[in-house]
Amino acid sequence: MVGSEHAKAALDALDGCALACGIAKAQRVLVRHLKVGKPTLSVVQYAGGRLEEVRDEAIPAIEGPEPVKAVTVQRPTIGCPSPDFGQADVRATEVLTAFLSAEQAEDWRRFNRFIMQGADTGRRYLISSRKSPSYGTFHRSLYDLDAKQPLCTHDWSVPAAEEALALRVIVGTPGWETRIREATEALA
Repeated sequence: MVGSEHAKAALDALDGCALACGIAKAQRVLVRHLKVGKPTLSVVQYAGGRLEEVRDEAIPAIEGPEPVKAVTVQRPTIGCPSPDFGQADVRATEVLTAFLSAEQAEDWRRFNRFIMQGADTGRRYLISSRKSPSYGTFHRSLYDLDAKQPLCTHDWSVPAAEEALALRVIVGTPGWETRIREATEALA
């Protein structure tokens, strides 16, 4: 959600534009307006799909020929309770698919779900949209296919694609897969 109408207008003006400033400066400015007072996770993605967490506004060295992407997502709520989104869902889907492999993006387009390998354990996770028929089967947006168990985590305050992006980033970032597993296991 956009923190103010001014921020929304600024973002609309930037749609499709390249920023002249670096990722670190853009991240500091945009997150203040887009994720006001909410816990976030920031990562950069290198060619090949490797994610690296950005901590304390310190962007990892991004030198060399590797193209990179960067994103800051709101961390999902641990636990369980549905808004309607429209255009925000379209934009969230565009950002999500930029962080997926071609196969994952096709699965998302066709089925509103994709499989992601955990960065820490190598386990396979099914990340489903709450709009997907598989959500009814697996009962959660994040399902451990190897252990055959759902993980109780969600964020229904954002579009389904943004929630899926947050889960993809968390599961794929070293250290964060373990954190989400420990937090959800503590609820059991």
